[in-house]
Amino acid sequence: MNNSNTPYRFLFAAGGTGGHLYPAVAVADEIKKIKPESEILFVGTKDRIEGRVIPKLGYNFKSIWIRGFARKFNLSNLLFPIRLLVSLIQSVLISMKFKPRVAIGTGGYVAGPAVWGASVMGAKIILMESNSYPGITTRLLERYADEVHLSFESSKKYLRKQNILKVTGNPVRENLGTIDKSSAKKFFGLDENKKQF
Repeated sequence: MNNSNTPYRFLFAAGGTGGHLYPAVAVADEIKKIKPESEILFVGTKDRIEGRVIPKLGYNFKSIWIRGFARKFNLSNLLFPIRLLVSLIQSVLISMKFKPRVAIGTGGYVAGPAVWGASVMGAKIILMESNSYPGITTRLLERYADEVHLSFESSKKYLRKQNILKVTGNPVRENLGTIDKSSAKKFFGLDENKKQF
């Protein structure tokens, strides 16, 4: 049990694509604003977007060995069962050490082992699904979830545990709306005087 002197610990399992990662970052940013004493850990793969972005944002990051299953025949697919087993063990060990109170998965293959590992350690499980058709990871993890947050009402028909579904939209980072056009053009190396189409 968490006592009043123990900070809330949130584990985020997010990555593979920006569509999975940035909604998780938006929620993490909001948690830090509301409860600054919270401890936040991101779990992902070191060779994808999360491995580059998360450390730069100042969040703690742990990597696991999982990799997506290629839809076309690929020799790396033969390693998938071993990668999955190793990633499940890594995820349990990460959660044993970090002791998350809540684990938040935003889809993508990395969320599978990481969220499962946190559920084994008794964390509350929250899933976030940005797509109108829930991905396979969300559908597999639904059985462990306490809440599933959807972006679309139409997504409900693809999931079984209707009592835990909530349509809350897709979180967006607060600072995205605060950058002016001139600064954005400089950042991307665009000519400020040239009209952009």
